[in-house]
Amino acid sequence: MTFIRKHLDRTRGVLGSEDGQGMVEYGLIIALIVIVVMVALTPLGKDNANIFTGVSNSI
Repeated sequence: MTFIRKHLDRTRGVLGSEDGQGMVEYGLIIALIVIVVMVALTPLGKDNANIFTGVSNSI
């Protein structure tokens, strides 16, 4: 009986743990920021390419 109780307590401890929750939330926030930056920079892509091309040609 103590063997079963020990494993049940261990299972409850693992399932009830919220240690990884914060890391998942930070990961989702970073992913959202990356998506927003990509969407914001997409229309500026050709302008940035022209700027870098002009700089490299002048060098």
